Amino acid sequence: MVGDIAQQIEPKKEITASVGRSSENEIVTLFVTFPEDKPRIRVAFYSIIGKLIETSGVSTVTKGEYTFTFRTTGLPNGPYLVVLEAGDQRITKKVLISR
Repeated sequence: MVGDIAQQIEPKKEITASVGRSSENEIVTLFVTFPEDKPRIRVAFYSIIGKLIETSGVSTVTKGEYTFTFRTTGLPNGPYLVVLEAGDQRITKKVLISR
């Protein structure tokens, strides 16, 4: 019978991320919470036109909270992107540097 079989679908666990700047605009920080272990993540900092400025490289994380920081000393004012790639998820955060 059709009504006898119930399938429980587990909700997808989403990564949460936010970005902040130091008061002097010299450091950009990405705050991330991983709801489960991720075998491969990469965090990168780009100019608004897509030029790679710095990357954390590829690493492994376990469930929990993490911070990734990028020094912006010497960069011109303007918009930048912080990109997190984790498994099949990609999160992009825009940050404005102004001094």
